[in-house]
Amino acid sequence: MITRKVLINKFVNFVTKGFELSQAINDEYKTIKKFKKDRNNAKEKKHCK
Repeated sequence: MITRKVLINKFVNFVTKGFELSQAINDEYKTIKKFKKDRNNAKEKKHCK
């Protein structure tokens, strides 16, 4: 029989992993967005010369 404590632990682990994953995806997204922004800025500077 699975006890309530085991279920709670499994649930907490699941939520924690989900949170960590969302943080990682968010960081990755911000990095990509920043990279694109920097690349666009570099292109604009080339056109200005």
